[in-house]
Amino acid sequence: MDFKEFEEKVIAYLNEYYEENASVTVKDVVKNNAVMLRGITVCFKGVNISPTVYLNDLYRDYENGKSIGDICSKLAQMIDDAQVKNDVDVSFIRDYGCMKDRVLCKLVNRARNEAYLNTVPHIDFLDLAVVFYTIISDGSFGSGTITVTNDQFKEWGVSVEEVYKDAKINTIKILGGNVSYIEDVIISLLRERRHMSIDEIEEFMNECEGASKLPMYVLTNGPKTLGAACILDNDRLNDFSNEMESDLFILPCSIHETILLPVSSGYDPEILGSMVREINDSEVEKTDYLSDSVYRFRRDTGLLEIA
Repeated sequence: MDFKEFEEKVIAYLNEYYEENASVTVKDVVKNNAVMLRGITVCFKGVNISPTVYLNDLYRDYENGKSIGDICSKLAQMIDDAQVKNDVDVSFIRDYGCMKDRVLCKLVNRARNEAYLNTVPHIDFLDLAVVFYTIISDGSFGSGTITVTNDQFKEWGVSVEEVYKDAKINTIKILGGNVSYIEDVIISLLRERRHMSIDEIEEFMNECEGASKLPMYVLTNGPKTLGAACILDNDRLNDFSNEMESDLFILPCSIHETILLPVSSGYDPEILGSMVREINDSEVEKTDYLSDSVYRFRRDTGLLEIA
């Protein structure tokens, strides 16, 4: 079964499952880094926010042997769980008086998002761009994000520089940020994703020669989502570089986190760049990609630059 046939079967299933209670639409959606995905949306009557699920991952599940019946059942359950029960008021996004204390920063790659950046207010930052968004939350569906568009920004009547200033403050205040030793992060992931015991983790780490000696640290925010924006927090970088008594190399793992390495540890930026490119090519989802660059935070000037 090719992708088109798969899509038609999913649509038919959902139309039968929801009958007259909702309408099913499918369209191409441009995601971060100009990645095109096929999104399926179930619009429930009387509700202004509807969940969108991307068929691309579901089709990969089918290609890997999962039955179309199981996929459709799981999809319907996902949509039911995410269904919004009532209209959600998002009119506040057009009023900067309401947005001033809730607008946030996220980072995207500038070259890979040229068309997208024409539609949103942004600030150029090295080879990246700072884009603005806010978090919406509701008891019926949890939370989600809305990116600020040019149309909304025009109604605010403020400069993009003022928005950037407020958004940096809010991002630190609302989402926080923390630097964790990479071994602690690895252990946390092993416990969370592999459900390994402490003894099993210790054995695993001992098998990874030198893992406990790597002077690498992970920088991200509290939710661990869109946490690469933490590199905009000069005070945090300055404090950590003073703690390390060294400039810092910063490796962009993804839009969600970065790795910090003391320059005094002797890393070669060219080798680090090769490592970043290799990981981006093999391990990072295309929609999560941030950059192939290695950055350097200079302790004496407090400036961040491309190494």
